[in-house]
Amino acid sequence: NASTIGDSTQSRYKVSRHHTRDSTMKQWTTTKVLILRGIDRIFRMYFQQLIGTSECVPSGNAEIGWFIAAFQKVVRLSFQCSIESGGRETLDIRTAGLELLSLCCQVSSKAGVVENFVRVGTNMQVVNGALRSVRVPRKSSSRDSSPEKRSHEPIANRTTDGLFEFAFDSLIEFHGFLENNESMRKANDAFPGSLDNTVLQVLTKLCQSLVQIYDCCKDDELRPSSTNETKFVQLVSLITVMASAPGSKYLTQVQRISFELLEKMSLNSSLLAYQSLAKLLCSTGDETSGDEAFHEEASKILNEICSKVPHDSNISVLSIVLDHFTEQSAELEASRMMMIATFLNHSIRSSKLAQEISEQDLWTKVILCLDSLFSAEELGKSNLDCGDLLELLESSFVSLPELMYREMGEYLSKLIFTADGVVRNPNQTEKVIQDAMHIFQKSFSGLCQFTDLMKVKSVANPLLERVNVAENKGSKDEINIMDFEIAKTVCETLSSMDIANDIAIELFPSLCKLMNSNNDSLRRESSELVSKVNVSALMARVRDAEKKVESNPELLSLNELVMTETERANNAERDVDELKQMNAQLMEEVEHLRAEKATLEQQVAVLSEGSAYM
Repeated sequence: NASTIGDSTQSRYKVSRHHTRDSTMKQWTTTKVLILRGIDRIFRMYFQQLIGTSECVPSGNAEIGWFIAAFQKVVRLSFQCSIESGGRETLDIRTAGLELLSLCCQVSSKAGVVENFVRVGTNMQVVNGALRSVRVPRKSSSRDSSPEKRSHEPIANRTTDGLFEFAFDSLIEFHGFLENNESMRKANDAFPGSLDNTVLQVLTKLCQSLVQIYDCCKDDELRPSSTNETKFVQLVSLITVMASAPGSKYLTQVQRISFELLEKMSLNSSLLAYQSLAKLLCSTGDETSGDEAFHEEASKILNEICSKVPHDSNISVLSIVLDHFTEQSAELEASRMMMIATFLNHSIRSSKLAQEISEQDLWTKVILCLDSLFSAEELGKSNLDCGDLLELLESSFVSLPELMYREMGEYLSKLIFTADGVVRNPNQTEKVIQDAMHIFQKSFSGLCQFTDLMKVKSVANPLLERVNVAENKGSKDEINIMDFEIAKTVCETLSSMDIANDIAIELFPSLCKLMNSNNDSLRRESSELVSKVNVSALMARVRDAEKKVESNPELLSLNELVMTETERANNAERDVDELKQMNAQLMEEVEHLRAEKATLEQQVAVLSEGSAYM
């Protein structure tokens, strides 16, 4: 009796099962894992030989090699296993499926599996129960000459090209799976807002697989600007965003691997990867999003690699960043922009060396960015580093194309008065006032570089006259001490510029008044600026002008004509004045006659009335 035998066996022997084998599902899962890993070993060792022995078998209306059909089935199986739903119990089969799918992409690529040097410790052996050294250790690599100790050689074969495309397309299907499958967005019960540990481990394995695939294919199938590269970068970017952990101060392992991969691709001249880093930096978020570590890592990579990539790539990424910033100009965005100050400075300076750019469009965005960063609201805070802001202005001045001089001059004149308002505000802290003063000085020096003399005069003269007016009133309550500092800064800056001689002549009346100021430092700086006037050179220019006029008969005749016309105009003006006086006298006489007429009419009326009674 089978039941009796079973009962006696069960009562007689106690069998303990491991927790990984205590259910039918777990046993079947383990079986599939062993199958996948077995196929993995076969592909690593014999893929090249299997390709060579492939024979055609019927497949629909066509015939394909038996190994091609088997390879496609293996790829489908590995993908299905990698997306299998479930919890912790499915982790092994999902990671095994990812490993096999990754290997299928690698072995079918032109470069084959790229393996690093591995230390093989085969110098130890157990002899009579003791571990003893038996031979010298050696290094094993994929470059060994023996067939059994190397990965398959690079093979340029149409068959393998088709196999790679099939495996790679299956890999890219993860993009749609990750976007649409809610199980990949399962939250962690212990840490709300972050992904489940099993999902994170699957994504980590996926990222590691992507790194291995890129190492194999970076020079061929995933070379820059290829169609495959576009899909690959999109998948990496999606994984990076999905693995965010709001509220965490640290990156997840998935994000670290993804950022390292994007950085490696960017350094390998991948513009798409470089742009993806910028888009990750600009991804939407607010103060409570908890993505500080995410954005800090993106900004760190941009700052590090900007000097190692082509200038055109820097300009392309700079345009993306500026577009985002002008659309999202808020306090958080300003702080985030200054996180990439090194990138901004280097990219702006790269604009002089870039070949294919629209200078006007780019610099219009740069000026809009500066306008947001140097707004009165931002200058009134101490959140942004003044040194970074000044360096950003300097980079803009150095790289500014000539066609944007006028626009930059208009902006700087606005910035000067913005900084002036912050400096003169008595409610600001000392640090804010000092930073605003530095920005005022830098902006004024830039104004002198990019605008004409009259524009500089129109900006400088009100700042100087303000002090003269306040001192003439004599009331100390109406004098702002910072007005003296601003006027002194204006004089000091003008003295160091090439236009010092010409601008001193234009501002001479105001400077003469400042030379009598009660403020010693202002009096000294204004005197220094006045001393820049080269009187002898000025007189020489006047004499040269007179000689040119005298030596040119046409100018002499024109001068005589002008003098004649001027005299006629003066005579006409005198005649007009005389006529005005005569007209005024005639009007007085008319009014007098009107008054006499009214008197006579009144008398006649009185006389007429009197004669009626007679």
